[in-house]
Amino acid sequence: MLVSYDWIQDFIQEPLPPADEIARELTMRAFEVEGIEKVGKKYPGVIVGHVVRIEEHPNADRLRLIIVDLGDSEEHRIVCGASNFSEGALVPVATIGTVLPNGMEIKVATIRDVESRGMICSKAELGLEKESDGIWVLDSDAAPGTLFDEVVEGGEVETVFDIDVLPNRAHDCLSHRGIAREIAVLFGLTFTDYESDLEFSEREPSEKPETLSVLIDEPERCRRYVGVHLDGLVCKESPAWLQDRLRSIGLRPKNAVVDAANYIMFSTGQPLHAFDAAKLGQTSGSHMIQVRAGRKEESMRALDGKKYDLPEESTVIADASADGIALALGGVIGGEDSAVSDKTTEVILEAANFDPVLTRKTSQALKLATDSSKRFENEISPVLAPMAMNALIVLLKDIAGTDNTAVRSVVDRYPDPVQQQSVSVTADKVNRLLGTEVTEKDIVDVLTRLSFQVEKGNDALSVTPPLDRLDVTTVPDVIEEVGRIYGYETITEVAPPSRDGDVPIHERFYWLNVIRDELVKVGFSEVMTYALRKKGELEIENPLAEDKAFVRNTLVDGVAQALEHNERYTDLLGISEVALFEIGNVYRDEEERTMLSLAASPTKRSAYKTQEILDRARVALTDTLGVEVVLPKDVPVVEINIDKILEKLPAPGTYDNLTDLSGDITYLSSSVYPYMLRDVALWVPKSVSKSDVEKVLLEETGKLLVNHYLFDEYEPVEGGEKSYAFRFVFQSFEKTLSDEEVNVIMDSVYKALDAKKGWKTR
Repeated sequence: MLVSYDWIQDFIQEPLPPADEIARELTMRAFEVEGIEKVGKKYPGVIVGHVVRIEEHPNADRLRLIIVDLGDSEEHRIVCGASNFSEGALVPVATIGTVLPNGMEIKVATIRDVESRGMICSKAELGLEKESDGIWVLDSDAAPGTLFDEVVEGGEVETVFDIDVLPNRAHDCLSHRGIAREIAVLFGLTFTDYESDLEFSEREPSEKPETLSVLIDEPERCRRYVGVHLDGLVCKESPAWLQDRLRSIGLRPKNAVVDAANYIMFSTGQPLHAFDAAKLGQTSGSHMIQVRAGRKEESMRALDGKKYDLPEESTVIADASADGIALALGGVIGGEDSAVSDKTTEVILEAANFDPVLTRKTSQALKLATDSSKRFENEISPVLAPMAMNALIVLLKDIAGTDNTAVRSVVDRYPDPVQQQSVSVTADKVNRLLGTEVTEKDIVDVLTRLSFQVEKGNDALSVTPPLDRLDVTTVPDVIEEVGRIYGYETITEVAPPSRDGDVPIHERFYWLNVIRDELVKVGFSEVMTYALRKKGELEIENPLAEDKAFVRNTLVDGVAQALEHNERYTDLLGISEVALFEIGNVYRDEEERTMLSLAASPTKRSAYKTQEILDRARVALTDTLGVEVVLPKDVPVVEINIDKILEKLPAPGTYDNLTDLSGDITYLSSSVYPYMLRDVALWVPKSVSKSDVEKVLLEETGKLLVNHYLFDEYEPVEGGEKSYAFRFVFQSFEKTLSDEEVNVIMDSVYKALDAKKGWKTR
């Protein structure tokens, strides 16, 4: 999120520390600051460009192609008709997206079949003169890419932070108010907040009929709806200071009403919306807003100009006085038919609190993410609605008000108000969890600065977080707040207490590791497969994916997949059999069980069959555990209940007989690229050994050979020759090998073998 330094200052009474100090403290104690940028306030988007070279336009005599360096190591091509500057000049360049003082927006343009990306500006185009004879050539030594505001007299530069606000704090810190409160706490400054209650002294007398009513069909969709009917406005252009603020965080100003709503949203974190009241229906002189679910086959043209088919689970803001037509998609975007325009004089203002789950589903279904939906998806507190509404009305009266501006109606639908929850904390709990020695006074000071209410009791502190701190609900949450403000980096290292005597034996852990050790000794490798599967008995309420919607009720499926996958790499690994096992929990028959699954698959080079490999595991476990282990027969993947075996085993006395893994272990990296196989068979004299042949082969294959083995040996009863057949495995750590590359190596192998007297490849 982009956060303006000057905007933050509005919430702090004392002058702010330098931007780099703020960034450092926020990163250490609150949020990661990803960058600090400078933004031109008076001339946003205009930067200093260096004219690298000038070329003739291929299709126009009076136009030139200007190649400009804007400080980003790229050459930018701009078509220009002025001729009062030459190569090497420094000029003001309006980049793509810039809106000049005369209202012109700079876009990518094609001029006489040549693309132009930007505009080289004159003083007139920058609003400094009525007319100009040519481009403004700057008398400056500024580097290319420098903000124009930094080099021109009267220019202003604003500092903007790029802050990564994580979801756990998005409910209160996707706003300048939230960030300012954090900064005030970190630097011991005085934070000034908005008023939180709905109080409008200039409201019409209560005996006049209300001109606005709000109906919420399902309170779970909308926990709070604050609506205000405000008229007597002039929807004109926003003042310069407000436009500067919005531009500094990447927003484009539109008009006073829309800009004010956006400004207050980015100030408070509460999304707001304004409907043109004149475009809404009335019943007995009153506008009627309805908050309801989407209807079947309902659609709405949104503010982005696109027409959307509204999901039935979406939350719709409707005009109950006009057949319930959709005015806005609650929490996501407003509708075009009720949009504010330059002719708007009266508005219905909305500050609501929409359900985060429904908002997220609607946003995802429509593939429509907005600043509003981002905040509602992360959930915000209902207490922000009246605060933001107050601030919006005050601002509108200031920038768009007239002598006739008045609040006609105020509606606050809040069926189930949030209750403040307190937690009990002691200094001992804080210090035990953090490893600190902070005093109760220090704890009270930190929590008070965070706007927590703290009451001292006889034995503990009663701590009540602000209603907008939705992340603080338990004692550890409170202690975490103390820790991060106190500073984790200030906590000294403390060695854990020593333990006298023997470590108690965990029976289950011990015997499961004995089983693992024995299976490894007889050639099995352990695998760990996904606990979530496509089928099962216990369904996940919110699955991560369609094929992970159930808790597994067997290990067999996962181990079978692992067996199939590993069988493909037997040549690469140089193994004659794949033998796998997994120990894991499953959910079957309404209970959790610990199961052992084994799988085996011999290759053509193995002297064993599947059942013989599994029997090897059965015998090893039976002999080691001292109880009969029975495995199903004649299947490649078996599964047994380990819980039943563990019940029969005695309590162990020591860990000594478990495999010690603390010794030197060497790990070899594997290539991510596919391997290639080649076979070589040859006749040699009977006096030639396998090693004699291997020596020649290895001299010719080079570093791309990662494995090789003899897979066939044949010696006829008669004759003086015998046959060897070898398999080579080639693989690169840098790329996918081609047939041509491997063929070159094999040609060299064949030549070397055939060159030996009495040797002949076949």
